[in-house]
Amino acid sequence: MDLMIAPNSVPFSGADTAPVTGTPQWATEGNPAAGIAATNLRAYQINALMAEITAVIAAAGFPLDRMNNAQLLAALLRSSPLVEQERGFRGSAPGGAKTASFTASKVMLQTVAGLTIKIAGGTFAFNGATTGAGGMDTGTTPTSADLHIYAIYNPTTNTVSTLGTIAGAGADIYPNALPAGYTASALICSCKTDGGGNILQFVQMGRSIKISGVIALTAGTATVLTALSIASIVPVNAKSVSGNLCSGTATANQVTVASTASPGMGAFVSASGSSAQIISAFPGVYMVTAQTIYYYITVASVTGMYIQIEEYSI
Repeated sequence: MDLMIAPNSVPFSGADTAPVTGTPQWATEGNPAAGIAATNLRAYQINALMAEITAVIAAAGFPLDRMNNAQLLAALLRSSPLVEQERGFRGSAPGGAKTASFTASKVMLQTVAGLTIKIAGGTFAFNGATTGAGGMDTGTTPTSADLHIYAIYNPTTNTVSTLGTIAGAGADIYPNALPAGYTASALICSCKTDGGGNILQFVQMGRSIKISGVIALTAGTATVLTALSIASIVPVNAKSVSGNLCSGTATANQVTVASTASPGMGAFVSASGSSAQIISAFPGVYMVTAQTIYYYITVASVTGMYIQIEEYSI
């Protein structure tokens, strides 16, 4: 598909545009017997058709090719907003390094214009010690902070790479200008770094990210639902958290975590009926407030009581 190549054609600045007035109707070949004249094809309508078609092709990341009349079909097949963002997606970071790796059987990315692009997956490496495609957008990985990693797509080379950033608070698509040649992006991971800028160890499946268990609270004192910040453990765009509760050594102590300060909003309870510690897992507590859960205990400042975070979703 390409624009018109013909005598008397003009550049975009000289192209005819639709008339401001008139009634939109349909074309006819005419009927001389009935005194109906044939419709005169207008240049602005040819321009409109070319613009509509080439816009879809360009948004899908294809350069116009006058020898290829299947580009519109290819662009439509690449675009599908009705499928999930990643298929068979996995990721991991070993810890103690600025690296992570990801695999997917299919990846869905989005252009700034909002077009969703579906491509075959593969293995994507990230190295936060480098800058540009495959590394950070600027500088190196941050220290003790959130790191957001995107898959980015280059249609000319038909390749997928990665790009890390501290910007955008984990937006679905990369929030700044992409590296040269790349036209689409999708968030694939949000994680935390340590004081040396190394990515904390994680294993990822889909949108769920498993981390080494981190204690968020010990010997809590709140006997009513109270906010507990876990900003040092999960990134700002985390949607839910899972982990463990330990009741401590007090008789009949109960530990509850919840999504809000309202009782019953996603609460899970760990209780002991003796001096023995009871440990219970709590799954998927939603965070209505970013990086915040709520907790209370029935006996304050109990020895051995803790709340531990082991997993979050983005």
